Amino acid sequence: MPLQDLFPGKGIGKVQEEEREYDPDLSQSDDDEDDGTAQPICHRSLRLVHTTMEENYPEGTLQFVLDFLHPCFYPTGDIVSHVLRKLLLESQSSIRVTEAYNLLMKIQQLHPAKQSTVQWDWELLSSAMDEKKHPPAVLSMLLHYVLQTLEDDFHRRVTLQELHRSIVKATLSCDRKFANVRDVVNWLTTAVMNSTAEPEEKSKQKLGGTEFHVWPALQNVYVPFSSCLVFSCRIVFLLQKMLALAIEVDRSPTCSSSKLSREMFHTLVNTVPHRHHRLQLLKTMESKLLQCKLLELLLDHACPQKTTMPMSLSLLLHFLQNTELPLDPTDGNGDRWLRWNELLEMLFMLFVSYGEVLAGHLRYSITERARSGTAPIKNDRITQAAVQEAADAFCNRVARDLGEPLNSQLEQRIHLLQSLLQGAVTKEDEFF
Repeated sequence: MPLQDLFPGKGIGKVQEEEREYDPDLSQSDDDEDDGTAQPICHRSLRLVHTTMEENYPEGTLQFVLDFLHPCFYPTGDIVSHVLRKLLLESQSSIRVTEAYNLLMKIQQLHPAKQSTVQWDWELLSSAMDEKKHPPAVLSMLLHYVLQTLEDDFHRRVTLQELHRSIVKATLSCDRKFANVRDVVNWLTTAVMNSTAEPEEKSKQKLGGTEFHVWPALQNVYVPFSSCLVFSCRIVFLLQKMLALAIEVDRSPTCSSSKLSREMFHTLVNTVPHRHHRLQLLKTMESKLLQCKLLELLLDHACPQKTTMPMSLSLLLHFLQNTELPLDPTDGNGDRWLRWNELLEMLFMLFVSYGEVLAGHLRYSITERARSGTAPIKNDRITQAAVQEAADAFCNRVARDLGEPLNSQLEQRIHLLQSLLQGAVTKEDEFF
């Protein structure tokens, strides 16, 4: 049924023209930075939208809201909440879900949410993530919308020096809301495992030789397993961005990263035994400060020679010389070299992340970095001889463990890491 026929005598074009007649007296002054140029859509338009909502006519709701949306006019909170909770999360039509997602992102683009107007809450997000009734595509849309509201508000609050009033502070602060941050860590761990997991027998079928997932939330909808992996990977990146915001929103990123890295360390050690899962989680980390702290904890845990050295190039050489990672449960007789390859990958990530922490002043709060001077690298000195000694010790340990010389891949990796470390020696005070 055409939308014009749904409400006789109320043409969409006519309502839109009336909607554009801006009345400054109706402008709402919010609790902070609103400039008074936007107001809710008019009462007649609201009645049209509410009627489609009451009649359970999602096509009409989506079309009317899209037609009435304008930089000067925004839908009320109950309408946004309906699109989010009913049309995005409860619709059984993949087309309708996509339309609802696009509309939410358009509303966010024109009228960014803030703490007093945001229509999602942690209960909604945790329910959607924990119930496991939504396919990865829907969860990735939800997370993308949530992340967009967090990022837009965060960047504006940084400019205004008002991070304490941000949505991130209210939902993902390591100081105030660490239980929520812990939820994100758990979701991230699950997403990492799902991104490389095989489909469960009870939820997969084969059609024409291709494996499909069957999702209870979408009746008679078969989702290709390869698509599930793509969306699971997207969820991993979105959750990593949320953790990066959690690190930045409080006054001390150093304290927040220490607290969060300990939580992730225990999760990895206790629940993630497989190498490919660990590496994917580490490689996709958005916060280099968090990545650096977590790598330091993991390498120290696997190092029999304990030290009290703080994070430095000397500590990195210590790990190269002494750390020995455990075998993966799936390693066969010819796979022992993979744990040494993993160690080199972790050391390379540690070198790069440590450099970015120093160069980007990431230990300072985000509002203080512009005023930061030279990166604090005093007493962080290594020598060519120390680099060569650590590299030789690594090669000798590998040869003893494998009973043969290093293969070409290990040789290439150790030579690359050695070159980077020697470059750091050459730069001296200009390191990074």
